Amino acid sequence: MAKIPTIGGSKWVMDRPRRLLGAAVLLLGGCGEGETTSSSSAGGSGTVPPTGRDHLGAYAPAAEYVVLQRPGGDIVFQHGDSRLAFGVRLPLAGDFDGDGFDTVATYDLRKHELYVRNQNKGGPDDEVRVTGEGAVFPIAGDFDGDGVDTIGFYEPATATFDLDGSQFTFGEVGGFPVAGDFDGDGVDTVGVFFAAARELQVRNRNDSGPPDVVLDFGPPGNVPAYVFAADLDGDGSDSPGYMVLGTASFHWLTASTPGAPEETADVDGPEFGWIPISGRWADAEPAPPDPGYAWSTSEPQAQGLDPALLEDAYAFARSMPRIHSALVVRHGKLIAEEYMNGFDAASPQCIKSVSKSILSALYGIAAFDGTVVVEDPIAPYFPEHFPPGGDPLREKILIGHLLTMTGGMDWKENDPAFWPAFTQSDDLVGYILSQPMLEEPGTVFRYSTGLTHLAGRLLADASGMPLRTWAEEKLLSPIGVRVQRWDVDPDGYYFGGAEVFMSPRDLARFGQVYLDGGVADGQQIIAPEWVNGTTVPLIEDYGAWWWNRVSGGHDVYYAWGYGGQFVFNVKDLDLIVVVTHAWDVDGETSGAAADRAFELLDRIVDAAVSQ
Repeated sequence: MAKIPTIGGSKWVMDRPRRLLGAAVLLLGGCGEGETTSSSSAGGSGTVPPTGRDHLGAYAPAAEYVVLQRPGGDIVFQHGDSRLAFGVRLPLAGDFDGDGFDTVATYDLRKHELYVRNQNKGGPDDEVRVTGEGAVFPIAGDFDGDGVDTIGFYEPATATFDLDGSQFTFGEVGGFPVAGDFDGDGVDTVGVFFAAARELQVRNRNDSGPPDVVLDFGPPGNVPAYVFAADLDGDGSDSPGYMVLGTASFHWLTASTPGAPEETADVDGPEFGWIPISGRWADAEPAPPDPGYAWSTSEPQAQGLDPALLEDAYAFARSMPRIHSALVVRHGKLIAEEYMNGFDAASPQCIKSVSKSILSALYGIAAFDGTVVVEDPIAPYFPEHFPPGGDPLREKILIGHLLTMTGGMDWKENDPAFWPAFTQSDDLVGYILSQPMLEEPGTVFRYSTGLTHLAGRLLADASGMPLRTWAEEKLLSPIGVRVQRWDVDPDGYYFGGAEVFMSPRDLARFGQVYLDGGVADGQQIIAPEWVNGTTVPLIEDYGAWWWNRVSGGHDVYYAWGYGGQFVFNVKDLDLIVVVTHAWDVDGETSGAAADRAFELLDRIVDAAVSQ
């Protein structure tokens, strides 16, 4: 039987989680407001656009996140869910199955493995190919004109290309490769970009020899840049382009001829870590929007809420700046729902630290099936950070201390100056565990997203599964909800307790499962002992990644995320209130949104007790 550690000698350290990974937006590929995160089919479906022209796209390796631009709506999805070191995958785009459309593949520079998909959407790879060795860069192209793209490689140290076993040297060593149909004859050939010289050398045949065309090309000042080739105007020939590292701007020549003018365009997203890609993405209709869990509905009065007071509460909600949604569920029925400021039921919502309460549910499942023991120390899970003879106080940190935010380590959650060093670290676990020990673990509450990230990494290692996969298999799919997006850290691990996107209806469904004692559709998903033992105050007004307060004389336990994301559960009223807001805000705005959300909750509770 899993037990929650007893907390004694408690002392309050911070008032509220006012800043949670706000500075990490750029590092993770972004939680920018208004981004599209639904995916759609893009290989083997749709019709070739009449112009046959290519479109731009970009890949963010830190989040394994792809954005493909097209007239019918952007395609956005994650490509890969394995544990990879930051920046070891490069993207390629090509028509790998000969259906007339390009899809995105990625190449792991460490493992020399190519991950191919025949559709531009999230999910498992259709093919994994083991390729060559050494320090090589991959390229994709139709090198024999048969209508199917294949993968080739370039070794900068020897200036050697290998295209399907055909090897030839290009000229001077170094540079970065690019492939395209530069002369419009239907066959892709190769080129090499030399950043220092601002020069692109292009061959019109795939054989050894000097370049046929030399273009003055690239950003000034030897600035690092990625290159690509695309037919962006539909004239049947490819032109070279580049993207400067650390920006979101594309630059390309209008033709593969000296003196051709340059054009620019921006990809919609954060200016960090993008690698450019281009291709003919399927011009299919976007997938229908998913509004979330299919609730049974009812009228407020039928479920014991005063309609006039409830309308007054919603009038107040409409006055709340940057609010996105307000939902009310009672007795298992959705009785009120409104979306504001351009959001609707299907709009992706970054839930920030509401995901900590979801992580609590995952730990409840893991604790009762033996995957983890909450009384165990964390040190065996991170041996490289707990060397022999290390800090004896740090050795005392238990899994349960992560759950109650009592790890004893320093953490400045609300200090904006604290975050850059964390978000820019290439070893987040090492950074977290390098923080000074301030007190005995289990004695002082100190809110820390670092602790929940440790917990997410620990559960992934203990289960032998990526955290998102574990969550979908053990919790999300069984209760009928889904994650729209879940970002990863520089080591390829899904974030624990941050950077998750879900719909408000799905958040309400999660709250309902807790109100029902961990039961969904007659199936016990989370042990009732865990539900009841972790949603009550264990230290001040905090449980195990759940908060507690009183509203209108009624006990409320709730999930709380930065920016004003909430799932309120009022157990004795059988009532759930979900409120979401914009998440890309400063700490002061986040705190003000929380205060207004608490007032909105009080008004809705009044409506529930006045009948």
